[in-house]
Formats: sequence, C-alpha cells, structure tokens
Amino acid sequence: MKKTWKLVTIVLMIGLVVGMIISNSTNAAGVSLSTAQTEVTKDDNIQVTISGSGAKLFLINGLILNYDNNYLEYKSCNSDEENDKSLIVTDHPDDNFLNIQYNQNKDESKMTSNITLNFYAKQATTEATEIRPSGTENETQIIVKANQNADEENVKYSDISKISINIKEKQEETNVEE
Repeated sequence: MKKTWKLVTIVLMIGLVVGMIISNSTNAAGVSLSTAQTEVTKDDNIQVTISGSGAKLFLINGLILNYDNNYLEYKSCNSDEENDKSLIVTDHPDDNFLNIQYNQNKDESKMTSNITLNFYAKQATTEATEIRPSGTENETQIIVKANQNADEENVKYSDISKISINIKEKQEETNVEE
C-alpha cells in the first residue's frame, strides 16, 4: 500500500510540473512581424504588421527593422489607435532600416494591438527580400502587456522572426486579334 501511495504521489507531482510548464509557455506574450503578401508584383503596395501575440504593444524603444531599399520603399505607418501621436517611425533609406518608437513616455493609457508599416515594391527580386529585426540576441527594446493593469513583459529581438517577400515583374498584357 505504501508503494502505491508513493507511486501515485510521484505521478501527481510530475503531472503538476508538466502542467505548469505548458501553462507558462502558452501564456507567454510576444511580438510578431507578419504580412499577408509574401509574393507581390513590382509597383504593388505591401503592408507589414507588428503585433502583440497574447498581449498589446505598450512600449517600443527603438526597434530597428532592416530592409533592402533597392527593392522596397517605406511609405507610411499607422497603429490601430486613431490619431496616435505616440507612434514614431523614422526611415533611414540610405542605411536600409526603420527605427520604430511607440509610447516613449510609458503612458499607462496607451497600448495598441497592431502597428502597420506600408511599403512600395519598387523593383523585382531574383530572390526573396527580407524585413528583419536588428539587434543583439538578448536585447529587449519592446514591452508588451496583456492589459493596462497587467505586468510588463520584455520581448527580445531574437524572438521576432523575419519575413520574406518575393517581388515579381509585371506581366505584359497581350491583346489577341481575331
């Protein structure tokens, strides 16, 4: 009987530990970089979204996104908050990067679910061009929160994946005479 209780206790302890690990990993908030347009045609507009996954964006302190200005031209940005003056995107086209800042004053009332960056596909590519975060692996310049009263969570640059975009030449339309 003692062996049975020891075995039951061990199995329960293992179950609790596994449950805690799964719970912590699924509740982890993060940031994603995404686009629905992974293949476009030259002269198309492309929307790239920075969004909190499992949380809202609370602070971005100089997120650097590299892009190749031979193929892409940065046009504009917006957040899901109307007339959001706390979003600042500075384009450095000669150096191939954007510097993104959001809510530098850490105003508790300011949070956004999404930031949309608008690009123009100005040249066709032979291989996919990338938009990717730049920074040291453990650098944390982004803070997300589940809601206004939640604890702040730091997001590392290395946790944000890059996106690839193929830009094709425009196809010439041919008129068939009858």
